[in-house]
Amino acid sequence: MQNEKEEIRDVFNKQYTLMEKRLANIITTPGMILAVIMASGLLYMQPVYLTQLWMQIKLLFVAFLLIYHFYCYKIMNELTNNQYNYSGQQLRALNELPTLLLVVVVMLVVFKNQFPTSAASWLIFGLILFMAASIQFYAKWRRNRKQLT
Repeated sequence: MQNEKEEIRDVFNKQYTLMEKRLANIITTPGMILAVIMASGLLYMQPVYLTQLWMQIKLLFVAFLLIYHFYCYKIMNELTNNQYNYSGQQLRALNELPTLLLVVVVMLVVFKNQFPTSAASWLIFGLILFMAASIQFYAKWRRNRKQLT
């Protein structure tokens, strides 16, 4: 029984590793390279954007995304070599990070210097944080409840 479980786990690990590498090497990395080339071309053609605060902040968040991208490769290598020290919850949180960064980047581009600071904007931001915290709380509660039974 135990040997059968290990065989199944090995098959799934091999399949997940293959899927990870395909996603990273065929979709994610080429998309990143294309986006950086296009952005560089835009800034070359319109260098005045570099003097605007919204663009400087946007480039900071894009730099965080680039660092995150290469950090994901490090995690993939650790997972492949069974040397990882991350819980499922930590990996899920890492999975949500680029979404939050991309939302900020898109909002900076859309609103530029008129970034919304009204009460409604902060309410929406608060609701998003509340939803994220609720999901994490529910997952932890469900996990603890499962351990008790």
